[in-house]
Amino acid sequence: MSAAVAVFGIALLAALLYAVLEKQAPAYALLLSLGAALVLLVRAGTSIRTVLSGIARLAGQADSGAFSCLVRSAAIVLLTDYTRTLCEERTQGWCS
Repeated sequence: MSAAVAVFGIALLAALLYAVLEKQAPAYALLLSLGAALVLLVRAGTSIRTVLSGIARLAGQADSGAFSCLVRSAAIVLLTDYTRTLCEERTQGWCS
């Protein structure tokens, strides 16, 4: 339970700092959000390991070609969605 509270606290603090920095220093706000995401991923490492072991078991049961295609498709969807979100937040720069 305390790990979940710590992760929630980190996420809340990062969101507040992002809201403050977004107007004054958008580049730092982006770096803060990426850093906070990395910290949250490290803190949630045991849960991620459990999910990854489940994915490895699924890969062992499925056809390797089909599973590889599924993983690539999921990665492309996630990257595309993240890029779209960044472009919506930024009205200037490389994606405008």
